[in-house]
Amino acid sequence: MQAVQVTGTRALRRVTLQKPVPGPGEALIEVAASGICGTDHHIVAGTYTAHFPRVLGHELSGVIAAWGPETPVSLPVGTAVAVDPNIVCHGCSYCRRGAPHLCPHRQAIGVDRDGGFAEWTLTPVAQLYRLPEGLPVWWGALAEPVSCCLRGIDNLRFRSGETALVVGMGPIGVVIAQLLGSAGAAWVIGLETDDARRGMAAELGIEVYGRAEDAALACRDRSQEGPGVVVDAVGSATVLEYALQAVARGGKILVFGVAAADQRARVSPHILYQKELTIVSAYTNPFTMARAVEVVASGNLTVEGILSRPLDLDGVAAVLAGSTRTVGLKSFLRFDR
Repeated sequence: MQAVQVTGTRALRRVTLQKPVPGPGEALIEVAASGICGTDHHIVAGTYTAHFPRVLGHELSGVIAAWGPETPVSLPVGTAVAVDPNIVCHGCSYCRRGAPHLCPHRQAIGVDRDGGFAEWTLTPVAQLYRLPEGLPVWWGALAEPVSCCLRGIDNLRFRSGETALVVGMGPIGVVIAQLLGSAGAAWVIGLETDDARRGMAAELGIEVYGRAEDAALACRDRSQEGPGVVVDAVGSATVLEYALQAVARGGKILVFGVAAADQRARVSPHILYQKELTIVSAYTNPFTMARAVEVVASGNLTVEGILSRPLDLDGVAAVLAGSTRTVGLKSFLRFDR
């Protein structure tokens, strides 16, 4: 089979590999689509740990092609599925107390095991989520990032009627903004300095500004208190510092974007006290994949506007190598199935 394989830091290649054979408890998946995530770029750059050589791609969907021996068959061959990449041990204290995403033995398809930047991949049975009939199979590649966004919104304990400012209009920021709107936000405003991304977010119906002062003014026009929720969808110490200033008294901040490990933010304990703020974060997607599939199928997300640039394997290799710039909100591998 054909695949894109990372062999070390900033080293990747198009390769021919043996078609994998499913073992007990596994399914062989004919890949339909696999999204390119920031994590993939970090792995290639050497700033996120992975075991080489590795086929990346943890945001994937496809069709069940075969079951391994001695595997309880819950879905027939030919079923379209989305894949939850996070495999946990189910035996540690975190798993047993309902926090499997914190499992110290967690492995991820596309990070610790070969993933979706290939024609075929293997996945344990428990990681499969059936896609509704009639849904384009490639839409399922958005389920994993949506599931992570749902986790963040769950942690916010967001209530209808609240107001929000989302900083960063990449694919994650756009998804969070749309989900907050669907959850009944009184208003959602975006902040994005990149002209192209700001334009794409605006085309998707998001009110978005390019300067912090303009976003703050727009928030104040709607509420003298400012936004009740500020979301960092960038991953930046500077954005966290800005959020502390921008959020309303009694407000909440969601730290969602992944900042570099050496970044440090200056936090005023006095502001935390005076504003009585709540700061939450979110890590991966515990118990949200099934809901994410429903959201992708619901029509409440502009899926085709987010998954806006289909690539072949050579295109994936070029984007990951940095020789081709990402165009559109989210580039992704797509096979014609």
